[in-house]
Amino acid sequence: RGRGSGAGGGGGRGRTVPAEDEALRQPLTFDEKRALIQQINGLDEESLSTVVQIVQDALPPTEHDDDDDEVEIPLDELDTETQRRLQRFVQECTRPNKRRRGGGGGGGGGAG
Repeated sequence: RGRGSGAGGGGGRGRTVPAEDEALRQPLTFDEKRALIQQINGLDEESLSTVVQIVQDALPPTEHDDDDDEVEIPLDELDTETQRRLQRFVQECTRPNKRRRGGGGGGGGGAG
């Protein structure tokens, strides 16, 4: 006589991890780090402030906050997830805006 204690089945064990998530867990190669630093150096001031915020969120606070003119980004001290987050952000900033082709909205009806 079974009591049916295992009748519910499942949890999330069979969940597949998308390849993109797996890639985010892979540490950056030396070449990726070098490219990331070069791309960061080419960012505008607004994008740089976001990069600094991402880095500050990932690291414990330091006492070197008095030099706001130049910020050193310690890539090797950041965890892989933060490095990949920075990489993704910088790529978004440096990618040409391909999404804005149509001018956003379209609405024909100007005949008159």
